[in-house]
Amino acid sequence: MASNQPSIPAVPGRSRFRTLRALAVSALVCFGLLVACADGEATPEGADVGPEGAAVEATFEIWAMDQGTHIIHIFDPELNETATIDLGARGAEVPHMIEFTSDHRYAFVANPATGNTAVIRAQDREVVALLDTGPRTHHAAVAPDDRRVLVSVIGAGDVAWDGKLVEIEVDLENESFTLGRELLLAEDPLFAERSDDFFETGGAVCMDFTADGRIGYVTLGPGLDEGGVVVVDLESMELIEVFGPDEVRANCGTILSPDGGHMYLVGGDADVGVWYAVDTETHTPVHQGESHGHDAHGSWVTPDGSEYWLVNRVTVVLQTLSDKWADFRSCT
Repeated sequence: MASNQPSIPAVPGRSRFRTLRALAVSALVCFGLLVACADGEATPEGADVGPEGAAVEATFEIWAMDQGTHIIHIFDPELNETATIDLGARGAEVPHMIEFTSDHRYAFVANPATGNTAVIRAQDREVVALLDTGPRTHHAAVAPDDRRVLVSVIGAGDVAWDGKLVEIEVDLENESFTLGRELLLAEDPLFAERSDDFFETGGAVCMDFTADGRIGYVTLGPGLDEGGVVVVDLESMELIEVFGPDEVRANCGTILSPDGGHMYLVGGDADVGVWYAVDTETHTPVHQGESHGHDAHGSWVTPDGSEYWLVNRVTVVLQTLSDKWADFRSCT
């Protein structure tokens, strides 16, 4: 797959975005989130408004999660801390990844240590639901229509083949969040046919939806040797494609390209940093690149869609990809 890579045209920009997962990682503050209020989607309390209530200028908050203390720190655009949320006091420990609904009213936080997903009402910082989703709950991804969340669960380290995907049904009008369907990866027929290609200790790590919300791409892990990718049809809750770790060395970040044509996937460990672009029509990997660092992990696309940012944790190198696959810049 790494050889004979075709030339892929640049992808156009996009005008808005839902959330920004933090790219830089430290020993304690492992993940952050930028809530953007753009295109009149949401106007925070106290913000300046123009005619008919339209926001005069975009504003935002930064939500930074400290895995050591289980606290979310919230900052304004000037980096003044304005609030904290103690998730540990509410039964959620080691907050790891966070996503918001498209109107930024609710946040979903995956908590590996307690195996649950917290739902936070952003306006008053209240935890309105705490759902048991499974051991080493790693990521809760919000669907484009805000009607469901799909949770990636790695599973217990001492239990074989218990990695899974868990659906949360969302009713924003009634502020209702309930557990829905589950897909135990090892029980899916397509995965079972390929089980010899995978480690029994691995599970679902990160996922993202296609633009129409019908398909999900899920990286496996947490270790790179436990990695790979599965593609799930969310109508049937069944796998339609499976790639083992020898085919796609991915175990972390998933993000859709601005035009929806490619899903970017990331893989890394102490000596490896790679990323892939997968065609979302054919579900075929069409490009593989090096991250120019070690332990490639988080990634995101800039708000204007012009750059793909990727962080390497071990070497603390931030890579950006713009215009062409090979056009890389780095900073430390």
